[in-house]
Amino acid sequence: MEPFGGLASMPDGIEALLASSDHIPFNGHPGLDCGLAGDELDVDRLEADLPDDVDAQLAGTTLSLENAYLRAGWIRDPDDQVDCIVVVDEDGTVVGAGVIGPRQDGFETAMAMPPGTDGFLTVQPRDADEARPYLVLTDGGLAPLFAPRDLVNF
Repeated sequence: MEPFGGLASMPDGIEALLASSDHIPFNGHPGLDCGLAGDELDVDRLEADLPDDVDAQLAGTTLSLENAYLRAGWIRDPDDQVDCIVVVDEDGTVVGAGVIGPRQDGFETAMAMPPGTDGFLTVQPRDADEARPYLVLTDGGLAPLFAPRDLVNF
């Protein structure tokens, strides 16, 4: 399987930056994709309800790269009920993932984030136009990150 976004290796200096900002995989988090990359998921698992105190929203625009789309947003998860974000295609296959984390001091962002929220960034292949992001919950369910009407084909 080709790495998410077509990156065969990380750019110079990115490993040190990720480690210094306590980012995946240096923070003990289960991983970018919760170990689900390439898995075909049971459709029944994809309809979990979002916990009442979890809120998430797409913010800004989609960034189109040569082989991938990046989408940013914010998430409020005060009780740590979300393990990670995955992007699932129309066949139920995990084709992308997302990172969740606080904005680090010294890093600028064009995205306004409400108080008490973390940011997220998802990546998916350009050829997965119908794919949707899902929150992977600690109870094993997957909740759609955005309502279908909020998603547009790229």
